[in-house]
Amino acid sequence: MSFIQSPLFISDLEFTGLDPTIHEIIEIGVVKVDQEKMEVVGELEMRIAPQHIETADPEGIKRAGYDETLWQGALPLDEALNKLTTFVGTGTSQPAKFAGWTQILDWTYLSMVYRKYGKPCPFDYITFDICTLAQEYLKNESNIPKFSLSNTSIYLGIEPEPIPHRAVNGARQAFLVLKKLRELGV
Repeated sequence: MSFIQSPLFISDLEFTGLDPTIHEIIEIGVVKVDQEKMEVVGELEMRIAPQHIETADPEGIKRAGYDETLWQGALPLDEALNKLTTFVGTGTSQPAKFAGWTQILDWTYLSMVYRKYGKPCPFDYITFDICTLAQEYLKNESNIPKFSLSNTSIYLGIEPEPIPHRAVNGARQAFLVLKKLRELGV
């Protein structure tokens, strides 16, 4: 099966900070994309109960939109990993194709927590970074003040992400940017 024939799982994760050795995943949003049709065929959204909120970076949890009341009933991380693994459909002939906007941080966190829990990571080790693709395509554009998902969306004529930010909204927005770039022939 070629890359384009494989479903693409575009993620956005929210964390209690940016250091994967001390901070935690607190939200996972994933959209499953049929790449041949460039359509979303499934979504997964989960809040994760932090185990060590005391180590959180105040700016990190603010950026992630963490609110203790909204996280009541959040899943334990190992349960969320099981749901994510089921969602991506492990056991197929090829590992799932993982993508995101600046996905290296998401990939680092996910691969670390799968390893921590002794679970095989369902994603292929080859990841797809939508930000890098957009930067390469738009490298000569001076009208993008800061290369962010929001600014790139606006530049490409895509409606901005809804506020407040949620992980699944970030994943949806990254998909829309990828779809637009593919329409432009990238």
